[in-house]
Amino acid sequence: MQNQPQRKGGGDDGLMIIGALLIMITVMWFGFRDYVIYGVCRLLYWIYGVLPDAITPGNAAERRDMLLSAARYNHQVSLWDFISVMNDTASVLFPLFILIIGLFVWVISRNPYYRLTRKRGLRANGTKTYAKKLIHCLN
Repeated sequence: MQNQPQRKGGGDDGLMIIGALLIMITVMWFGFRDYVIYGVCRLLYWIYGVLPDAITPGNAAERRDMLLSAARYNHQVSLWDFISVMNDTASVLFPLFILIIGLFVWVISRNPYYRLTRKRGLRANGTKTYAKKLIHCLN
């Protein structure tokens, strides 16, 4: 076995990921704003068309018209207008997200390598010492 150098720091990984996401979102917005608005509005328009009216929350026709006009005039839509349209129309995606999250939790919980479900063997030496420390901490 080779000695691998220990990584120092390591606490900046989360900040680097958040920073990279913010930079990517900024580049996408300012570089491809028209395409982003058109694509998101058309995708939600299609989702509203596929789902039956019983599933979509009230006035689906008005929401589809709002999405269609935002997609049609995407070069005139500001950031706040886009946020307003998404606030009014993206609620149809929440049941889909809940379904995906539930499926993800089910798959992870069924995984045999998941930390809480695998069986661990106890070592004979040191078990009594650990049990005594644990009982002492609980008292």
